[in-house]
Amino acid sequence: MSLLIYPTECKEYFEREFSQRKLRSSSYSKRAFARDLNLAPSTLIEFFKGRPSISKDRVKELGIKIKLDSHNLEHLLDLYLIAFSKTSTEVNLAKSRIELRKNTKSSENKIERFKLASEPIYWIYLELLTINPKIQNIDFAAKALGVSSLKLKKINRKLIDLGFLILDDKGQIKPTDKFRFFGDERQNFEMRKFHKNILKSAISSVDKNNPDERFLSSVIFSFPKSKFKELVGKLENANYELLTKYSELKNPDSVYCFSFQIFNSVGVKKNAK
Repeated sequence: MSLLIYPTECKEYFEREFSQRKLRSSSYSKRAFARDLNLAPSTLIEFFKGRPSISKDRVKELGIKIKLDSHNLEHLLDLYLIAFSKTSTEVNLAKSRIELRKNTKSSENKIERFKLASEPIYWIYLELLTINPKIQNIDFAAKALGVSSLKLKKINRKLIDLGFLILDDKGQIKPTDKFRFFGDERQNFEMRKFHKNILKSAISSVDKNNPDERFLSSVIFSFPKSKFKELVGKLENANYELLTKYSELKNPDSVYCFSFQIFNSVGVKKNAK
């Protein structure tokens, strides 16, 4: 297994592996997972609770068993040391290695996220999972989103690897909180593609959506270029606060997209006198 994002707890490797197996077979249980790992079910449950029920050497064997690559296996063992080692030197060295590893991989992770999700439909799917129980059914979800069931299954597996989705004990797919807001990644082609697709959706909504389901507003104005970053920052903060307030209201029943743009419309400077 080669994960695109390094976990923050050693148990996450096995939770993700269990989620992948549960996704392939809805009847797959933690008892079956424990059996496949040659563990007692109670030992696995304790480990999932973050308790030191397994030795470091045994954890390494389990990491190999679920086919972690060398980098992730090293990361797994470092996370184990941070959680359970009683030696401060071991803990500090493990933290240093993890920090170096995460910094090295961070830009790659960002690109991989948006290679997967340059199409807004994936994020709409994540949001739908929070409000519509029927979306748990792959065929129903695929039809609602206009994709094949096979494609949606592949998306689910990738989203689990990326940490955007998890499977609970009942086999229900649940989004994590690692989505919804996207800023301006200037050097990222996939991020630019994402925003272009959002703008295309906004344009099509003019004809497809009823006026009571959409709102479009534009204004042309001038101001000092030196104040651009200040203005964008204030707009982002205000938008985030307002959208967070409304997204936390009870009984949501629709998925909306909010997008704002501010850009130099002509690129012509005022003529000097």
